[in-house]
Amino acid sequence: MKTILLHVLSELQESRSASGAVHIIKGKRSAQTIQDIQLFHLSKWAGAARFWKGTDPSALAEELFNQQLITGAGRRAALTNKGFEQLKQAEWLQQLYFQGREYEWNGFAEAFWRKLNLTVQAAGSLASKNKGFLPVYAEAEERDAVRKIIKSAGSRHVNRLLYNKLEGELSLLSERSADIFVSRLAGNASQGKTVKQLAGRLSEEEVFLRWRSVLHWLMKSEWPAELQPLISHIEKQKSRLTNSAEKTKRFVYEGKTKAEIAALRGLKSSTVEDHLVELAMFDPDFPAHNYISEKRLKDLSIILQSSDQQETLKELKEKAGDKGSYFDIRLAGALLKNRKGAES
Repeated sequence: MKTILLHVLSELQESRSASGAVHIIKGKRSAQTIQDIQLFHLSKWAGAARFWKGTDPSALAEELFNQQLITGAGRRAALTNKGFEQLKQAEWLQQLYFQGREYEWNGFAEAFWRKLNLTVQAAGSLASKNKGFLPVYAEAEERDAVRKIIKSAGSRHVNRLLYNKLEGELSLLSERSADIFVSRLAGNASQGKTVKQLAGRLSEEEVFLRWRSVLHWLMKSEWPAELQPLISHIEKQKSRLTNSAEKTKRFVYEGKTKAEIAALRGLKSSTVEDHLVELAMFDPDFPAHNYISEKRLKDLSIILQSSDQQETLKELKEKAGDKGSYFDIRLAGALLKNRKGAES
């Protein structure tokens, strides 16, 4: 994930630490991370490393420092000239159809992959009358979806549908990405190759991101009615909110205070504040008046609108003084972004 870290740090424009970039690609569920994703237009790579099995991005960030690809002044990290040169060599990165915030953040791509992989394997094995195959891993709900597909359409018909669909979609992508994706699929008597096994002339990072980008491409396309269970979980669960914030939302609309929500959910106050900021950013009907006074919101909005968007929360708090807490500032900022989004 070194290349992704370099790219994200370049987009953060020396306004966040290396840890801030790591949190973004790992899909950390914090209000600060979610705000940064919106502020610096990093939705494409948000959560990109959530299902990455290689070296932890935190360790990779340390490697970037040691290799003098990035430097840090205080809590702000920046690419060195050497870092920018290395980033320029990864032109393939910008050619990928990758939608991390939409498909990786809440695990949609991973669930889709498990269902698709099992369907390809099961339909192929059953059509060839090989009922003794060792199924690839899938959650119980995902296995049920695959059974439903094969039971209703039949293994041979499912095979034809899958072949036609995948052949048509993969023909629109680069041969390299298509080959990687097909090699990852389980077959009649095989489990499919791992990212590590496929890495050779390409890095594990490139193999991983090309594979995931194909998943994203497939997920945004139209699927035959018989294969709809493969993507039904996307629309069913699709929300810009994290799962935990969705649970907090119920209590917010019941008029509960921060303290009451924390007690009811067994969460820290800071976690509830994260959820409230997330709701304020994405929910147009969020009852802000229950959590910040109109005067305080007005005062902080003036400060925020006249400030540099790259200023840290600490710098904004110094400007605000006693006009608002850290939470008040974050909430006001989220509400402003929500309103700007509604106007655009």
